[in-house]
Formats: sequence, structure tokens, C-alpha cells
Amino acid sequence: MRQMKILVVENDAAVTKVLTLVLSSQNYTVEIARDGEEAWELIVVYDYDLRLRVAIKRKCTLRL
Repeated sequence: MRQMKILVVENDAAVTKVLTLVLSSQNYTVEIARDGEEAWELIVVYDYDLRLRVAIKRKCTLRL
């Protein structure tokens, strides 16, 4: 059985590092694109089983 190939689109290096480690440990092939333009360049050339756009908002709502 072939490995599934996942394209992760995210510009935060820490997030992509964690995702790559976790997904690779589950035998997925992972490629990273830092933005939509880079993702598009990869999508038109390569076939991906899943394209994952990570959108993690950092929000602090601490009230004093």
C-alpha cells in the first residue's frame, strides 16, 4: 500500500514542524507550502491525497 501524500499550507515554522513530525510518524508523506502561491505551484505539478490549510489564530482575551 502506498503512503498518502499530504500538502500542508502554513507559514508558521513551529506549526509545520509539529505537523510534519506527527503526520510522518503515522506514515504519511508530508510536503509544506508557506503560502497559497507556493501551494498552487505544487498542486499543479504533484498529486496530493489531502491538502491541509492550517488556520490557527492566536488570541489573548485576558481581562484585568
